[in-house]
Amino acid sequence: MAKRRRRHYRIKRRRRRSRSPVLLAGLVVLVVFISLAFLAGKRFGSGGYLRSVKRDVVQHEKKPFLTEDATSQKSFLPPDFPSELSPDFPDYTYNKVAIVIDDLGANLKTAKAFIALDPSLTLAVIPWEHYSEAIVSEAVVQGVEVILHQPMEAHNYTGRRMRGMLYLNMSDSKLRRTLKETLLAYPGIEGINNHMGSAFTENRHAMQVVADVLAEYGLYFLDSMTTNLSVAYQVAESAGLYTYRRDVFLDNQADYGYMKGMWDSFIRTAKQEGTAVLIAHDRKKSMDFLRRRLSDLDREDLLLVPLSSLPRN
Repeated sequence: MAKRRRRHYRIKRRRRRSRSPVLLAGLVVLVVFISLAFLAGKRFGSGGYLRSVKRDVVQHEKKPFLTEDATSQKSFLPPDFPSELSPDFPDYTYNKVAIVIDDLGANLKTAKAFIALDPSLTLAVIPWEHYSEAIVSEAVVQGVEVILHQPMEAHNYTGRRMRGMLYLNMSDSKLRRTLKETLLAYPGIEGINNHMGSAFTENRHAMQVVADVLAEYGLYFLDSMTTNLSVAYQVAESAGLYTYRRDVFLDNQADYGYMKGMWDSFIRTAKQEGTAVLIAHDRKKSMDFLRRRLSDLDREDLLLVPLSSLPRN
């Protein structure tokens, strides 16, 4: 009986020992299988966790530089609008010019035609004319810069007495009151220039009153230079206003040959000085001339801008 028990014990121990290599081999196979599965998932993205991580990386990945393939597909064309140049283009330098259309106010149709001609034109509207308010409103809606063409006393003036005109015999308080009434009637204007005014713009004290009012309303001043003795530019500049000065009148004579000479002078001034201001008038021949010649500016590397976008003072 004792021998049978000892034999049974030895058989049981051999069975336990024979099971250990099998378990070990099974564990090895399991580890190898898990390793292969992990590697396969990493390579092909079959694991849910890996897909989630990969998706997060893609969503938050930042690529500040273009790849070589993307760069090779870019089209480098001459710029139409220098202000919208891509950073990949060289930093072109353009001389800036402004064209102001004077004497608007009596005809709404021609004013709209000038607005349609080029949105970078600056419109100067005589106040209190039949269509003055409508023209100012239309320009503001269309995003075209508009100023008041403020009537001022001229030497030897024999024309009609215009509402809102500034005269040298006015008291300072009346000058201020008259100008403020006009300015407040036309919201959206950016500044003023003088209509006529050969006498008024030669008077330093009168121009100081005007400059003080403009400073109060944050408006700029364009000296139309209707007289070589004008002090308007200097006074406005001293008052801290953004100030500009007319360089060329396009159409004192309304024939093509004369206007072509003035246009060429305008372009020469812009290229020599870096900027220039041209004044034209509300005339059909002037509009036709500009329609034919505005494309010259691009060929001459000149950029037409609203008056307030010129270098100031």
